[in-house]
Amino acid sequence: MVKPVLPPAYDLLVIAGERDAFDRACEFARTSVEDGLLVWNERRDRLQMAVLLEPEAALPITLQALSVFVLALGDALGGFTAPALPLALRWPNIVLVDGMELARARCTWAEPAAAGDIPAWLVLGLDMPLHEPPEPGREPDRWTLEGAAGGSVAPAEIVAQIGRHFLLWTDRWQREGFAPIARAWNQRLDGKGRVQTFELGGVAAAGIVEGIDNEGRLLIGGRRLGLYELQPQSLSRPC
Repeated sequence: MVKPVLPPAYDLLVIAGERDAFDRACEFARTSVEDGLLVWNERRDRLQMAVLLEPEAALPITLQALSVFVLALGDALGGFTAPALPLALRWPNIVLVDGMELARARCTWAEPAAAGDIPAWLVLGLDMPLHEPPEPGREPDRWTLEGAAGGSVAPAEIVAQIGRHFLLWTDRWQREGFAPIARAWNQRLDGKGRVQTFELGGVAAAGIVEGIDNEGRLLIGGRRLGLYELQPQSLSRPC
């Protein structure tokens, strides 16, 4: 299979079989952090990838990287989906196409020893179906990328595009802070201005979705929800 062509900021590790790319990246993180390691499982039925990062800031700032990654997913996957299908983002980690889930980002991190400490590592990942399931209609609330694209897709090119967009948005985040990330999110934020119910990782809120603030928190029903309030396992399940 053709391998993705990535910018030099990444080190590519290709795995095969049933081994989970996200789990493999976490194994690396717990033994030796290699910033920019991108693990890709070259399966034909699913797109499985993960990026290992070595943070440089305390947890609330470090976790802004998930919002950056999801924004990159939206840009990259939007380049493959049919132009007529609207794309949106659901906080904190879901890409929607025409109101249905297309991709769900995964994220886990090393718990810092004390508040304000820098986490030793952060892993961001993606596990999504590429092709239509053998039983049409089995998951009517979700897209496959093949379905949203209206035809076959090349996994290596998708990974390459995700890597490029993530690098571009990360560079902007580092240069300008989170404000441009928040603006881009708010342009695509699912449910903005409407009453929604949110529940994830032991945190629940309901009310009008006002947007994403300049620290990456969701403003809903007069509350500000930060990713650091969630448990890592609530964001690390496969889609």
